[in-house]
Amino acid sequence: MARLRLGYTKSRTGCLRCKQRRVKCDEQKPCKACVRHGVECSLVSGHSPINSSVSTPQVTHSPLPLSTSRRAVSERPGEPSRDEALPAAASSNNSSLTLADSPRQPSSDPFPYFAKFVTGRPDSQTADWVSDMELLHQWSTSTYLSVVHRHATASILRLWQVEVPQMAFQHTFLLHQILAISAYHLAYLRPENSQQFSLRASQHQNVAIRAMRDELGNVTPENCHALFAASGFLFTTVLAAFHLQNSTTTPGVDDLIDVLLLIKGIGGLLDTSNELLRAGPLKELFVTDDTPDKHNLMLDRVAMQLDMFLSCMRKSGSDVEGFDKKTRAIIEKNIHCLMETIREAVANSMDPEYRIVTSFPIMMTEECVPLLRQKNQLALVLLSYYCVILHASELKYWFIKGWSGGVVKDISMVLEPPWNEHSAWSMGWITAATNEAPE
Repeated sequence: MARLRLGYTKSRTGCLRCKQRRVKCDEQKPCKACVRHGVECSLVSGHSPINSSVSTPQVTHSPLPLSTSRRAVSERPGEPSRDEALPAAASSNNSSLTLADSPRQPSSDPFPYFAKFVTGRPDSQTADWVSDMELLHQWSTSTYLSVVHRHATASILRLWQVEVPQMAFQHTFLLHQILAISAYHLAYLRPENSQQFSLRASQHQNVAIRAMRDELGNVTPENCHALFAASGFLFTTVLAAFHLQNSTTTPGVDDLIDVLLLIKGIGGLLDTSNELLRAGPLKELFVTDDTPDKHNLMLDRVAMQLDMFLSCMRKSGSDVEGFDKKTRAIIEKNIHCLMETIREAVANSMDPEYRIVTSFPIMMTEECVPLLRQKNQLALVLLSYYCVILHASELKYWFIKGWSGGVVKDISMVLEPPWNEHSAWSMGWITAATNEAPE
């Protein structure tokens, strides 16, 4: 049974448009609905509302889209339509409001939506920051491999690639040394940009050295490990700096003495932390290589030459210049020191040449340094044999290149007979090894 709708009277004589729209017509002439929509009302034009053959009245305005005309039915007179309230792009079919369509005030900034998310003052050091990231990336992908032995264990490689950089974030002097050595490595790899990278390297090294000076005045269980690592890097960068920053100049005796003193000085300061270092995060560096029956032809020959030098020195009379009893005792002691360093390195190290290069300056006696500065004949012979070992490392490590030959050449210009025979042997060995080395 159909429900009756109370208070409602169906229009029988309404206009044709209201009938088509299925809405109640007020039957005025014209009706309010046609007036509101701006169309011609059939009640005024004389068309019969009952005649089914009556044609659709002519609309004086373009017809509205169906979706728009339906929304207009529910709008109250005097209220703006939703089409007028929204931007034009949002009122079209199948369209959505985008950030580009949102209203905004005129501005000179073409990207005003970034402004809310920028805080603080502008950073003028962006270029340096990007450069430092490049250097750190260089270290973690390439440079760390270039400063370790080619047969280094996986744990040693991880130590330099991961653990030492993590330590550097707590001790910025070590971080600056890492960035410095990476910059020098890039200067070596990219000679066309050598000046640019060398400058960046020296900037980081200067900061590192200033900070290390303060820390070395108070070596503690907390900073000794970072200082030890930074000291090794400093030796590397000092050697690299001379060759890369002075491409037209070869290093001489005084230049090498400066490097030896640097190693000796830092080594003495860290000597009190030896037990802590061997038990700390860098303990892998102190693990000995106990492979039996190891031999090293080059180091065996150097040891033989040192023994011959010792015999020659003992046979010489005291009338030889610079060969007083005290000087002879100092040189003999340091000859034995170098020979012992060779034996220990061959027995315990995977990379004995480099171990000698870094260990002998620390073991060298204090009295030997002034003799080297004075260009004492016997002290220079001893240094020439050290250069042969230095050259063996030079063939494996990029940062030592160019040192041994220049220093031995400088020594040969000072030595007189019979001591110049020793420097001649050293120079001959270095020249032959250089010619035989693979490109």
